Amino acid sequence: MTLAKKLGIKFPMTLMDYAQLVTAERKKLLYINSYHKGYQWSDSIEKGLLKALGIEFDPDSNPIDTSLGPVQIKIVRMDTKLNKEEAFKKKEALKAKAVIETWQPDIVVTSDDND
Repeated sequence: MTLAKKLGIKFPMTLMDYAQLVTAERKKLLYINSYHKGYQWSDSIEKGLLKALGIEFDPDSNPIDTSLGPVQIKIVRMDTKLNKEEAFKKKEALKAKAVIETWQPDIVVTSDDND
């Protein structure tokens, strides 16, 4: 509206009734999955998450192309279902932490049922 005022543009009130605020800033979502790709339980969660966000994807694509969607998404697979050593888990947790710190997602979703 500030720009419209500067340019002398007046919008009809009927249009204003249906107007929605649109921002160019896309939100960033990080999905941290403790499993490896191909583990049905976690793959289903991932597919459901993407579907809920309206993101069409090729399951074999890595990274998932979200360039045209409303949300940017990154997926970190920690592979701790197959690698149960504490040193490996710590290393993978630090990798996930580094992604959070450098990419700075708006939301982080995690899934895990490992012991």
